[in-house]
Amino acid sequence: MRPIHLKVLELIAKGMSTREISETLGISDRSIRKYYIPLLKRGLTDNSNPYGESFLVRHRITEKGKELLNGVSS
Repeated sequence: MRPIHLKVLELIAKGMSTREISETLGISDRSIRKYYIPLLKRGLTDNSNPYGESFLVRHRITEKGKELLNGVSS
């Protein structure tokens, strides 16, 4: 996992939206979505709309994601 993935995970943990994350990192909304896929596949995040891509989807950190972040910050 690249450092950018950990940063995105940290920002999701703070409750930021896709737009807020993209603005914080200086990356377009479209580009930031590619960083969500590895996080979802590893079970580090989930989302509020598993049936499709939508600007209404909210990503949430899972317990596994929280454990990873806690391990990184320790």
